Amino acid sequence: IMVNEEGENLKVYDLKGNEIFSKSFEEGICCPCFSPAGEKIIVREGAKNLKIYDLKGNEIFSKGFGKRIFDLSFSPAGEKIMVREGDRILKIYDLKGNEIFSKGFEERIRSPSFSPTGEKIMVKEGNESLKIYDLKGREIFSKDLKEEICCPCFSPTGEEIMVSEGDKSLKIYDLKGNEIFSKGFGKKIYDFGFSPAGEKIMVNEEGENLKVYDLKGNEIFSKSF
Repeated sequence: IMVNEEGENLKVYDLKGNEIFSKSFEEGICCPCFSPAGEKIIVREGAKNLKIYDLKGNEIFSKGFGKRIFDLSFSPAGEKIMVREGDRILKIYDLKGNEIFSKGFEERIRSPSFSPTGEKIMVKEGNESLKIYDLKGREIFSKDLKEEICCPCFSPTGEEIMVSEGDKSLKIYDLKGNEIFSKGFGKKIYDFGFSPAGEKIMVNEEGENLKVYDLKGNEIFSKSF
């Protein structure tokens, strides 16, 4: 269990309550998270510093930035880290501090994420554009939608993308840009996601109705609360 105490102290405990990590910082900390294997911790110190520690307290990565940083995350295998610098720059580093990806955008970006293999990066640019890049910076997917998009996510295989368009529409695309699922709802939708194998999707409609569909659009589960 990891705890941010008073914005200055970061602690990790095992399930018996034993403290196995403790680190105090001179500047306030934000957004701590574990690596996928749970052996490393990434944290923002102050507004512009990124640090990684192992569970023995050793600093294994430290990087300062010119602008405030956001959206810190490890790749699924834990060997790369992604960070958004300011509103329009996305960067990726290996754990030795080598920059392996850097991309500037014309519009503000949000919701950056790695694909399940860690070889692709998805980002929302502006309010209505969704883009995917490989680690060489090549654009491999671009889609402009008519309404504001929210919560884009990869399928477990990384071959499909699900996104809400506006408040009441859910869409899935393959990486060629083909729409393979489209569903409109009568109420606002929240909390959608793929099943672990990627063959079904679940949707929370207005916090009252839970629905599951197959990728052909057939409703296979519906429950009102």
